[in-house]
Amino acid sequence: MRLQDAFFELLSMRDAEGGFEADVRLIPDSVIFRAHFPGFPVTPGAVQVRMATELLSLHDSRDCRLQSAQRVKFIAPLLPGDVITCSFKGNSVSFTREGSIITKMTLGYR
Repeated sequence: MRLQDAFFELLSMRDAEGGFEADVRLIPDSVIFRAHFPGFPVTPGAVQVRMATELLSLHDSRDCRLQSAQRVKFIAPLLPGDVITCSFKGNSVSFTREGSIITKMTLGYR
């Protein structure tokens, strides 16, 4: 299943110093939120990594495959309806909400 349009809506994508940024909105009624967790929906970590992979694939116009994930830190939950900025600089990926970092990870792709 592709996450774009089923889990997140791409609002914008732009080049940034040393990489790029994408603004996304998490779709509140996504099946992922209904399954994880009923009564307190949050974004699973694996879905966050997958979303980063899809955004990189969209930016690079190629099918990126995750090869490694290191130093993955989930600092705060991603909730239904959140609007976040996903920043990519080299292998470093971070998600921020209203200027606060909520996820940081180092991902390797092939």
